[in-house]
Amino acid sequence: MDNTLIPYVVEQSPRGERSYDIYLLGYYVQTPLRVVLDTLLHVPYWPQVLLCAALGLLIPLLLSRSLASRAGWFRRAFLGHVR
Repeated sequence: MDNTLIPYVVEQSPRGERSYDIYLLGYYVQTPLRVVLDTLLHVPYWPQVLLCAALGLLIPLLLSRSLASRAGWFRRAFLGHVR
């Protein structure tokens, strides 16, 4: 087998259309949120976990619905969609 790159296409299932988007974008929400809550606001651990989980689902879902459906550059840059 030669060393050519084979494109990997992620198939979306009907029950989880945005699950891959939430998985990829959640990292960019949870990490800065955790830093702000812990270092700047000194929020206790369990409220941090709950806020990061809730906002880590909600914000990527909203971004995926609004921005990713309209902006082709966003889909290519953050989600890896080719088309």
